[in-house]
Amino acid sequence: GKVSNRNLGIGCVAFVLANGWIPWVEVDGQSPGNANQWDDKARAFAAAHPEYGVVVDKNPSPGAIMVHNGGGGGYGHVGIVSEVYDGNSFQVQAGDTWAAGKTAGWGEWYNSQGQLNTANVYNDTVSDDVYFIHLPWVEASY
Repeated sequence: GKVSNRNLGIGCVAFVLANGWIPWVEVDGQSPGNANQWDDKARAFAAAHPEYGVVVDKNPSPGAIMVHNGGGGGYGHVGIVSEVYDGNSFQVQAGDTWAAGKTAGWGEWYNSQGQLNTANVYNDTVSDDVYFIHLPWVEASY
């Protein structure tokens, strides 16, 4: 089965929403949006609310939200950095919409083994379309 457009990106967004307080959702009441909108939403939030200390850059750190604009079948991909190996490579925890022939429902995600609501842990590197959203209240717990 092909994943419907309605479900693309839900798994990764749902995972991050379940594991962190996302300010443009909680403070501004916005939709979380597709994963490939998150770096822009975070930049706009940071400009409107500097008191929260939100930063978007190219530097991975534990607890930062990774945004891969080119992933997720065109909808982007987000995850939470769990470990940084050097300035360019890192480990990320994320959820996937589709795995092992299954499609995640709203607010659910799979790992690459098809286990429901269990993080998919993998290694990645910083590329041109990868950004990191730093939320001080999340990174403080890492």
